[in-house]
Amino acid sequence: MYLKNDNGQITYPYTLAQLRKDTPGVSLPDKPRKESLESRGVFEVVATPRPDGDVVSETTPVFEDGAWKQAWDVRSHTVEEKTILIQRQVQARLDDFAKTRHYNSILSACSYAGSTVQKFADEAAYCVFLRDQTWAKADEILGDVRAGSRAMPAGIEDIEAELPAMAWPT
Repeated sequence: MYLKNDNGQITYPYTLAQLRKDTPGVSLPDKPRKESLESRGVFEVVATPRPDGDVVSETTPVFEDGAWKQAWDVRSHTVEEKTILIQRQVQARLDDFAKTRHYNSILSACSYAGSTVQKFADEAAYCVFLRDQTWAKADEILGDVRAGSRAMPAGIEDIEAELPAMAWPT
């Protein structure tokens, strides 16, 4: 992992293949010496551990203690990003429930509403009811978050008890 420092203009990541392209007619060994690279403004970047966080992205390396070191930007999810994650978890919960009766998803199960086979029509009616009640509650919860009257749940586990129970009728 390398970077190129051209009078303060940093190119990162930078590869030996790029260096070869940038210096036609110059023969470089497979493993050039550090001094040879640095004379061309190319520096090895020391890897650093990826930190924990909601959104972690690599940024331009920083020069510290005489070496270029990998740097990271860490931030929390925005309300919009967290809302999307919760919505995906709610949808996955519904889809996983439908799969217990071999439907591909809750949508697939609901599509049997007009089935001529009573068992499928009954299951579809229940899935439509369950889907509607689940999304109505999830939307209420997320609306409260947006209104500031409720903290953002960390995940579906924080709201699962408030969602309709997932059990097929007998």
